[in-house]
Amino acid sequence: MTKASSTDIRPYVGVLLTNGLINKLKKTSVNFPSYSRVLELAKEARAANVHLFFFASRNVDFKKKYINGIYLDFKKQRWLKKRFPFPHVLYDRLGSRNEKVLKLRKTMETEGVKKLNSMFYFNKWAVYEDLSRIENVKPFLPETKLFTDEDSLEEFIDENKVVYLKGVKSGKGKGVMQIKKVDNKYIYSHFKGMLTVKEADSFAAMMDDINSFYNQKTDSRFILQKGIDLINYGGNNVDFRAEVQRDGEGNLDIVGISARIAIKNSPITIHSSAVKLDTFLADYLHYPKEEMELKRVEIINFLHLIYHALEKVYGYFGEIGIDFGLDKEGKIWFIEPNAKTAKVSLMKAHDHQTYKKAFYNPISFSMFLANQPDDWFKKHCGNFSAVEEEIAFSCDEEDI
Repeated sequence: MTKASSTDIRPYVGVLLTNGLINKLKKTSVNFPSYSRVLELAKEARAANVHLFFFASRNVDFKKKYINGIYLDFKKQRWLKKRFPFPHVLYDRLGSRNEKVLKLRKTMETEGVKKLNSMFYFNKWAVYEDLSRIENVKPFLPETKLFTDEDSLEEFIDENKVVYLKGVKSGKGKGVMQIKKVDNKYIYSHFKGMLTVKEADSFAAMMDDINSFYNQKTDSRFILQKGIDLINYGGNNVDFRAEVQRDGEGNLDIVGISARIAIKNSPITIHSSAVKLDTFLADYLHYPKEEMELKRVEIINFLHLIYHALEKVYGYFGEIGIDFGLDKEGKIWFIEPNAKTAKVSLMKAHDHQTYKKAFYNPISFSMFLANQPDDWFKKHCGNFSAVEEEIAFSCDEEDI
């Protein structure tokens, strides 16, 4: 069985998940955090008349070219197994890069399967290097360096007083550490399951913890980033997540922008409260109406600039979660892009119709891609080979 014909009225969209999630769906389990997102995607596919199925890498028969996928039968209200052809579009929700997943991605490319996103992850250092070469993007980037040695790190902290360390391939705030130098003491914090705040009397003592924190990870490289003097609310840092997608005509759609208010002392805004951008500007920062509208337009222009810049470097994307901050002078700063946003802040801050739209857009954009000629796709999308660098990823990253 080969890839489904592109002349089909209903395109096939395959969503690549972890083995663990597929097993839970097979057992008709709904007791896992991302189930609501899986269900929402299935509902929107049904509304769009698209063949949507979910699968893991081990469900693929590479020789016979078919996939033992799972789909939701709405009449029976059950998740059922079925043999599917290779899809028209691959919606890759994995951060994994094990041998079988790499083979799957390469096979999909060879078979002409189109990707919703040209990249399945972003390397933080590569993104900074690539975007810093684009002149009109460079002013939005905080000073960033790749860690090379302890002396340069100590010097960077002395110069900036507040510094963030970030694992180049970490996600969900797992590889982020904030360091503040106050007098001759170092106060540093990170969030991994719970907030940890420590204090060291010397750089050497703190460095022991830094080495332990990053060497436990598969890829221990990390970047140094100058801390942004972010606006705060109630003494807690605030940043923003924009859900930017392409719609059924290939046009950019800023589905929602959420202000994320960190928990006390946290270096990241994961597990934060969230409100709509307009609500935050008007009710929390008390922007006058005209000033709020000007700032909103400035932010929208910034998001378009960053999205197009990322596509210029890496190829076409159906969706990117763009994190950015405002400093106390109102300047916009780019923080990082996310190739596999879980849309948690969107759900917290926005109404259900907006949330539904964030799942409909990937489906409708997949329909758009399925109807484009192959040469169009190659012109607008990066190659799978563009991400074939020395990377190791956990196979169990959150993936939907």
